[in-house]
Amino acid sequence: MFKKGLLALALVFSLPVFAAEHWIDVRVPEQYQQEHVQGAINIPLKEVKERIATAVPDKNDTVKVYCGNDSNLLIVFYVQIMPDDFVMQLHRF
Repeated sequence: MFKKGLLALALVFSLPVFAAEHWIDVRVPEQYQQEHVQGAINIPLKEVKERIATAVPDKNDTVKVYCGNDSNLLIVFYVQIMPDDFVMQLHRF
């Protein structure tokens, strides 16, 4: 009984506590190369529909999109294709 309890406890603590976080830079590659958030991936706005599922395979993950007006356009698009996902809009920081 004690071993089963320890195993169950170990399994609970081995599960991820938070969903993964993905930073998506929707600017053109030239802007991305000049400066970007560390760990962000560049998916220009025109390519999001084709590449988002590969970049963010788990719909429970948090997606943070930036920069400029392109991120506002992407939020509208993304919410339409995946309404259950949580998308955080970020402005210049």
